[in-house]
Order: sequence, then C-alpha cells, then structure tokens
Amino acid sequence: MKKTFITLSILVLLSIIGVTILFWLLSSPMSWYSHAQSTVSDETIAEQAEFRLVEEFHKIRSEDEQWKLRIQDKAVNAWLTHRFEDWLTHEDSMSLPEGMSRPLVHTTADGIWLGVVGSDAEGEQPVAVECIALIEGGKLVLTPVRLRIGKLPLPLSFLESLIDEQNVSLELSPQIELMDERIVTIQELHLEDGAIILTCKTALP
Repeated sequence: MKKTFITLSILVLLSIIGVTILFWLLSSPMSWYSHAQSTVSDETIAEQAEFRLVEEFHKIRSEDEQWKLRIQDKAVNAWLTHRFEDWLTHEDSMSLPEGMSRPLVHTTADGIWLGVVGSDAEGEQPVAVECIALIEGGKLVLTPVRLRIGKLPLPLSFLESLIDEQNVSLELSPQIELMDERIVTIQELHLEDGAIILTCKTALP
C-alpha cells in the first residue's frame, strides 16, 4: 500500500511538472523575439532605414547595372515598431487586430522568422512562423517551414487547418514601380544571419 502511494505521488508530481513546463513553453516567446523587442526603442533607426531604402530604389542607374541592397533585421524591426501601423492604416485602411503586437523578424541563413504576441484578459500568447524566401517563376515566394506557439514547435498541418488551405505559400510581385515609372525588379534574395540581401535591376520607362 505504501509503495503504491509513493508511486502515485511521484506520477502526480511528474504530471504537475510536465503541465507546468508545457504552459511555460506555450507562454514564453522565442529568445530572438525577446532580444528584438529590446533593440527597437530608437525611432531614428526606423527613419534612417526608410530614407535609405527610398534613396537606393530611386537612384538613377543604367538598365544593365545589377545592384545590391543589404537590409538588417535591426532596421526592419525598428520600422515595423515605429512605422508599420501608420503605413498599414494609410495604404489600405487597415489596422492591426486588437491585442496583437507589432510583428518582428529574425533572419538566418535558413529562413526568416516572423513573430507576434497576442494578448487578452487571460494573458499573452507568442506565435512565430519561419519562412523560406526565394525568387521563383517571376514571383517572390514565401513558404512556411516551421511554426511555434511560444517555444513549442507545431507541425505545419496545424497552420494549414487554421486557414483551411493545402498550399500556404504566399506569392508576391518582385517588382516595385517608382513614381517616375521606372521599375525596380528584385532578381535574387539571399539570407544571412541578421540580414536580407537583395540583388536588383532598375528598368527605364
């Protein structure tokens, strides 16, 4: 009887520990997200990033010139924190869902992580998805490869069930039309730790 009681007590204790760890994994953001949050307080970085992007895209270049632009995560996250919501509201009369944090990114050689935190009366829930980004068939294709709820990895089938789609890839145009009718085309996209490198060409009107 005593041995049975001890065994049950150990099982109950292990169950409590297991549930505690599970809830901790679900509620804790990935380490890169916490780090990114701590480095986006300076709004001038967002202003400089936006200015440099516009400047590089609008430079006068010959049609056969291939040029590169390196965009650091630090600059992207500063822009997402300080500029994204205003741009979203102005461009498409949209806004972030109530209770959702501004998204943050983390680039590695394997893919681009995008993370957000949703909050309600019950607390906060971090969510992150990693995508492979490449230029394919004249499109900029973002394909999810990993999903995490907090620090807990989930199969991609979970994401497919949420949006009721078998193909969850996002296809975007790699062309940006400038105000003077020139067109910047992103020809290649290379990922490295902490930055995205774009290889582009500018076509005359």
